[in-house]
Order: sequence, then structure tokens, then C-alpha cells
Amino acid sequence: MVHLLSIHVPKTAGTSFYRLLKANYPDSISESLRREHVFDMQQQQLTLPEYLPEHVEVVHGHVTLQEAMPLINRDNPRLVAFLRDPVDRVISNYCYFIDLLRHPEQQQQNPEVYELNKHRINESIFEYAAMEENRNVMSDFLVGVPLQEFFFIGLQSTYATDVKWLAQSLNWRHQTVEQHNVKRHLQEKYVKVDQGLRFYLRKLNAEDEALYQEAMALRQARGWGQR
Repeated sequence: MVHLLSIHVPKTAGTSFYRLLKANYPDSISESLRREHVFDMQQQQLTLPEYLPEHVEVVHGHVTLQEAMPLINRDNPRLVAFLRDPVDRVISNYCYFIDLLRHPEQQQQNPEVYELNKHRINESIFEYAAMEENRNVMSDFLVGVPLQEFFFIGLQSTYATDVKWLAQSLNWRHQTVEQHNVKRHLQEKYVKVDQGLRFYLRKLNAEDEALYQEAMALRQARGWGQR
């Protein structure tokens, strides 16, 4: 039975959080599920409970709530997710994407992604952000369950204090707050951020903006992350 489900919205400190989960649940956590795993699961016509090994009690990865619904209905696990200011999340995701296309070491780690997208190597952030698949990503991942039903909603911007609060709430032995896969330098390299760009991205991601504001209000009401 799965008792904790962590939804990893891209570019919201999910890599760091998985390492923390793995430190606390070394023998019962799933591998960090990527979209390739989800596609493989769908090709085999399996539900998430059928796809996971029997020993798994904690699940983390790039799986949407809709895709995880059979698991949620079966086990009613505690739901956890981290969110991020929608504009900053899109910028971060774009920089990661372009950096992957332009560097051999990144291409080798993600060869399938590179082959599918190498023709987009000179794509601007305006072109990237306008694509439907890159808009309102947080909302797409979390549709299906009201935020009020989550055990915890963290923020990428307050990751350190949030994971300490969560660790204390769940009696975790390990409470490290070290962040991994942080590449702030990429923004300066690939994007010139000004008010015009931020307005454009916020308008394209209005659903994510509403979700983010709802999450912040709920955190305040529930005392999540507060010490």
C-alpha cells in the first residue's frame, strides 16, 4: 500500500525532494518516475498500482494526478507537491530545455528528448512559452484533486523551511535541505528577463497563476511551512 504520493511538477525542486525522500524511505520508495515511465505504463495498458513494484510505499515523479487516480482511489495516500511562481517556472523549464539541446553531455543523458527536439535549438522563449504543452503545466499536473485535500503544498522559493516543516510533521530521521540540479546561471545565459516578458508569460499561464495564489492562501491558512 502506498502511503505517500509526491507529484513532481517540472522545475519545482523535485530532484532535491526525491533525494530527501529516498534518504528517509530507502527500501520502499519508487524510482523517480519520468514521463518515459508513464508512457511505458500506458503502452502496456497498466494502471499505476499495477505498474509499481509490490514493495513500493512511497511514490515520486512526473506523474499527473489524473494518471495517479487509480492509486489514489485504492490507497488514499498523503498527497504532496511543490509549486513555483508560474513565470519563474516557465523560464527555468525553457533554460533547461535549450541547454539540453546545446550541450553534448546533456544530449547524452537525454538522447530521446534531444532527437525529438534538436530542430528547436534556436527557439526563443516566446515561441517555447506559446506552445500549448508548455502552458499551465502546474494546473495540468494537479487537476483532479482540490488543493485542500493535499497533505502539504510546498513552494520552490521556500524549499528549505518547507522540507524542515514536512520532515518534522512526518517524523523523518533525515531533514537535509541541500538542493540539487540548481542552475540559476542558465537564465542569464539564455533569457533576458524584463517586465514585458514576465507580463507575457503570466498572461499565458493564467490558470497556473490562479493555482499558485490559491496555494499561497491555503498555506497561510493551514500554517504549512511555518515554524
